[in-house]
Amino acid sequence: MLSFKLNRNNLFLLAMYVMVIGVNFGLFTRITKIPTFWPSVILIIIITIFANSVVLTSRSVLLTLLLFLVIIIYEYFNHFNGLPDVMTKPFGIFSIVFPYMLVAIIIENLLVLKRYSNTLLSQMGRFSLLIYILALFISVINEISHSGIMRSNFQDHQNLPVWLWTVSFGTLYSMPFILMAIVMLYKGKMSYLYVIIIVFSVIKSGFTIALFVSGIGLLIATLYRLGIKVFYFNLLIVMVVAVIGLYNTNAIVGFLPELPNTIYSEKSSDIIKIVNNINFIDMLASTRQGTYDASVNTIIKYPFFGSGDFQDSGQHSYILDRLSFIGFIGTFFYIVVLLTLYRKALLLIPKNAQKAYSYIFLTICILLIFNPIEWPDFWVSIFVILPSIIVYLSNEEDSKYSLVENENNIYPRNEPIL
Repeated sequence: MLSFKLNRNNLFLLAMYVMVIGVNFGLFTRITKIPTFWPSVILIIIITIFANSVVLTSRSVLLTLLLFLVIIIYEYFNHFNGLPDVMTKPFGIFSIVFPYMLVAIIIENLLVLKRYSNTLLSQMGRFSLLIYILALFISVINEISHSGIMRSNFQDHQNLPVWLWTVSFGTLYSMPFILMAIVMLYKGKMSYLYVIIIVFSVIKSGFTIALFVSGIGLLIATLYRLGIKVFYFNLLIVMVVAVIGLYNTNAIVGFLPELPNTIYSEKSSDIIKIVNNINFIDMLASTRQGTYDASVNTIIKYPFFGSGDFQDSGQHSYILDRLSFIGFIGTFFYIVVLLTLYRKALLLIPKNAQKAYSYIFLTICILLIFNPIEWPDFWVSIFVILPSIIVYLSNEEDSKYSLVENENNIYPRNEPIL
């Protein structure tokens, strides 16, 4: 029986290696024409059904199904309209909950398998970090030679050279949080190199929100690394820095055009016009700020169930878009799922590093206010790959949830929802 469990662990680890390649290193598929993401999904589902079927009745999976049921009810009452095609491919409206379902299944499998292997997550984290850094390095080199590739997603253009590739948007937006984990926990000789590659990738990519979140994340991570782990003190420091930044907006915005991407000059111009109230109404309508206002206005008009038409949302904020689309009631189920996945992911991490992941998750919530994250690669990165990297970086065996010492059953029937 023991050899079967070890084989099961190895097979699942192989599936996760393939998924990491599919999520973060699409150049492999581009060059070899060998698919990675969907074969890994199929293999994970097969392992789940035949070896870890208890996963299918776990709380995180059931809550994700409950979210899907809520969406079905909204659609039945014709209150779930205007979705772009990209959000309903390839499984119709189930595509909306597919990323959360996939993440829930992976996490629950890892929680079962880690009982029998103390090295599984560390191995997965080491592999993931190396693939992630390699992917960013190649992407930023291509960005230098072909400016705009990281924003334009040129890898979809079949007439370009096969080597001209960059990571997906989901991976790009996970950069601030991988960076936080490295600054908080990594003590290896390669830490400075990893930090330089990620920081340069964030700056060079031209994603202003990613740059903004990275700045906040670096501040929090540095405080954590210095041993200042009191949440309220860290929050006070961040708020003080934010207030100082608001009083020096022009100086900060004036620095943006100096960064190595022309998109920052455009963003700088927009922000300065808003701050100086130049053509204020027209600017709000044509910039990201205007999209936030569109969502807020819809929320005020339809607070409980939303407008029922996705086109009424600004489509630039994960949280605001859902509040305007399906209201506080529908959004509540999204929040329950996200918090459940966070708590499950927390169980994967050694106790000494759980506070680090909690700080990172709070920073992720900031991103969700300012960006409409929808992609499976982002959620897999945040709830699966990132925790495994934290396990690897912390380099400490997590015995709290081992088979012998686990005082709290992974699947207790009286486990609270949140």
